[in-house]
Amino acid sequence: MSMTKFAFLVVVIALSACVSKPLATPNTNNLLITALARISATGLADLQRVEKVASVPNTNLPGGIEDKDGLTCAQSATAVLTQVNAVNAAANGPGAGVLTVAEIASLFQPGSPQFNQATNTLTAGCIAKANDVLGPAGVVGAGGVIGVLASTNAILPLAAVAP
Repeated sequence: MSMTKFAFLVVVIALSACVSKPLATPNTNNLLITALARISATGLADLQRVEKVASVPNTNLPGGIEDKDGLTCAQSATAVLTQVNAVNAAANGPGAGVLTVAEIASLFQPGSPQFNQATNTLTAGCIAKANDVLGPAGVVGAGGVIGVLASTNAILPLAAVAP
């Protein structure tokens, strides 16, 4: 999926999430969509490079590698990106239109199995790294691990998404 189509999809999902929740409550879906967009913009090759850097042997560190917690976080982002890319590949092609966009948007609504899987994968994979770098209070202050991934490069070097 081209970045233009992906950007359009992100806007559609974000707008549909805004409509489905009252304005007074925090919209955690926007955080997930932002995190997914940043992971997508970073790309699979770059995430795999982060995995290689994090797994450089170092017997003096936990796990015997440079960054055990960073490796786990990068691997979880890679797993989520691989799934998002598979969905995007299935959506591309002749006949894709408004219903296809609506189907993809429905996948990442709060409470959906896909939303929960992406959230759980990223949270479980990145919580140790987030706590290493920001501490528990910093993670909570950012809105959890997904909030950290959506707003900062502190735990995983993600590309910024153009507005």
